[in-house]
Amino acid sequence: MLKNFFKIILSLIVLSSCSTMISTEKVYDFNLADYESFSVEMSQSSEEVRVSPFTIANLNKELEEEVQNLGLVLDNEEGAIKFKVSISLDEDNRGGVYGYRSRAYGRWGGPIWYEDYDDYDRAFLRVTILDTEGLPLWTGFRPVRYFDRELRLDEEEVSSLVKSFLVQLTQY
Repeated sequence: MLKNFFKIILSLIVLSSCSTMISTEKVYDFNLADYESFSVEMSQSSEEVRVSPFTIANLNKELEEEVQNLGLVLDNEEGAIKFKVSISLDEDNRGGVYGYRSRAYGRWGGPIWYEDYDDYDRAFLRVTILDTEGLPLWTGFRPVRYFDRELRLDEEEVSSLVKSFLVQLTQY
């Protein structure tokens, strides 16, 4: 009995640590169902060299397809609302995610201290919905993941990210 209790608690801890919440904010009376057309734009900050162009293209494509599945029509010229997607990279707060400090002995027997850590950056994704005047109606923000040299998200990761944003958007 006690063994099962600990398994359940451990499972809940693991599941809660794996889930990432999306921080959202919206205009009080915003409802996606009130709009018929949309456009998608990638922010200039997302076109940084360290973000894979395939990741950017997949984000645009997936977002367009999923919003169309909700019943809106894609109109990049005169959409009633604009989905602005941006990926930002946090290089200032680099993580020694797997860091440790160890000691080695030099040639003459004295200790040599060095730190060995992984130099990972954190990526963040923001989706903002703007009206025709460029005023924000809804925004969602979440960390994506740590990465080493270049942010690459495969199609499954992109699909999961977009769907998590749309779940938050449509639950109001």
